[in-house]
Amino acid sequence: MEVFSFIHPDHQPNSYAFKELIQKKSKKLTYHIAKHWQFPQSILDALALQVKLTNVSMLPALFSKRPMACYVYEGNIISKLIILFEHNDKTEVELR
Repeated sequence: MEVFSFIHPDHQPNSYAFKELIQKKSKKLTYHIAKHWQFPQSILDALALQVKLTNVSMLPALFSKRPMACYVYEGNIISKLIILFEHNDKTEVELR
């Protein structure tokens, strides 16, 4: 809920400022929602690592210890690519 203290109360959820803030804080927000919903610790650990994962090159070293975190990270990338493709922001060739 701390995230929402940075947004003026008059800003609507569809405003640019709101969307930008949610995008920046999405990994932490996802973790805290999952924690509130009492997800299993293995899932919470994988979500907590998402904040620390900043580059795909970090995945090989992490995979043997935390494969779930790697799968979540890759799934997030795939989701973003699908959205770009579906909204015609990128062509299939550009995404390869």
